[in-house]
Amino acid sequence: EHFDYGLTFELKGNTDKALEYFKRAVDCDPDFAEAYNKLGDIYMKKARYTEAIEAYIKSAVLKSDIENTHFDLGCAYLQTARLDEAEKEFKTALELDPHHYEIYGKLGALCIEKKEYEQALGFMHKMLVADPTAVAARYYNGLALYFMGKKAAASTEFREVISRYSALIKI
Repeated sequence: EHFDYGLTFELKGNTDKALEYFKRAVDCDPDFAEAYNKLGDIYMKKARYTEAIEAYIKSAVLKSDIENTHFDLGCAYLQTARLDEAEKEFKTALELDPHHYEIYGKLGALCIEKKEYEQALGFMHKMLVADPTAVAARYYNGLALYFMGKKAAASTEFREVISRYSALIKI
């Protein structure tokens, strides 16, 4: 019941109440992996990354076969520049679900942080094959190309990003 209330408050944008109810859920059931994952989600929304990482780790320990938990943990690690740990979690998530194309985008972003631009382009290509409208993939493509000295190609990608964001703003 607490978990369901937490979901409802999260959907309504009330992260304080959602956090309260997800905490209640894990108090009632300390082995409730999904509740720890949602705690991590709320902490991420509040930019409380250390707490998010702790919650995601707890969720992963309880249920190591849930791809989304490893993906979320990877995102938290990436946000805190813990690149090797982020890469490990993204690769675990990819092993569990090779069709979760967002993982490719995060791996590409991670490669840019590590200055591995060719590899970043490869991951972004995989993401764009799965979702040609992915604006973030275009942006990271542009960054990788720019840092590789391919300014004209980077400019083309950035113009596409601007065009897509402009269309989203109109919507």
